[in-house]
Amino acid sequence: MIEEGTLTDIRTKARAIIDKNVPPKARYTSDGAKDEFTRLTGGRGSDWKPEWKWRHDKLMAVWAAGSQETCCMDFVGWYARQLAAALSFDLKGENLGRFDINTVIKNKSAWINTNGVSKPKYGDVLLHAGIHIDVAIGFEDGHLWRVAAGQGTVGTRDIITRVKGDGIYNYQRLKGWVDIDVYFGGSAAPSPIPTRMVTPPDWVFGWWRVNWRGDEYRYFFYRDGTVEWTEHLQQSTSRPPLLTDGTGTFVFDALGKIIIQWESGSVETFSKAGSTREMRGTWTGRDGSQAQLTASKLETSFIA
Repeated sequence: MIEEGTLTDIRTKARAIIDKNVPPKARYTSDGAKDEFTRLTGGRGSDWKPEWKWRHDKLMAVWAAGSQETCCMDFVGWYARQLAAALSFDLKGENLGRFDINTVIKNKSAWINTNGVSKPKYGDVLLHAGIHIDVAIGFEDGHLWRVAAGQGTVGTRDIITRVKGDGIYNYQRLKGWVDIDVYFGGSAAPSPIPTRMVTPPDWVFGWWRVNWRGDEYRYFFYRDGTVEWTEHLQQSTSRPPLLTDGTGTFVFDALGKIIIQWESGSVETFSKAGSTREMRGTWTGRDGSQAQLTASKLETSFIA
């Protein structure tokens, strides 16, 4: 089962586009599903010759001339335009399906350089370390799932389909990604300003069980002010998490509140609920929406 993570309004629209057009097990070949493949790669371009009816015709022509071209850029460009239309967002001529998107993107804050901490989320546009670009759709057992063109054989056919990484996610195989929440203007969650930050008490650190909108998660609070969350609930609590789904930073203020700023842009504020083993809080998403949280300390909790 692919773990899609928390879907903001923008990511929910991205998922709707992908599910409708490239559902699970869909496999569109340029020489078979010619109409669908052509549609999903942007249709007939202004540079097309009269004799080219489908994208496959153009591919065969450029391949015959020695090109190694695939349609990965065309698919990502189509996806970005579809998402922009769903959000009533003006791309102003920008094409997110470019191999140099990391240097030419207009909204610089939306570009995330690959690193060992944050991970791409559903709908983010991925630029690979090789010559490839596609769209993230989640993780499964540590493997990154994507939806992509460029999955065929140059000289024969191209393919659009969902792709599971052939190994555990390795951030070094990416140059980075476009965070669609930031790019398409998802409003940043309001960041509470602590009255005064103080050193957190020991009861904060370690493992917590957190309930958000009826779903259960695990949080791990480190002494360096880092907090990680995970949906991998079967992990041992005798050590910090080995599998995580997101990272943030937290502070403890003079009023006894824990304030978490997640890498996604959402903010959570917790307060002790009667004892040092129970907390209640509020989640505020990038779009300003809110939900209530409850948390309880795990009994056998390693503290790092």
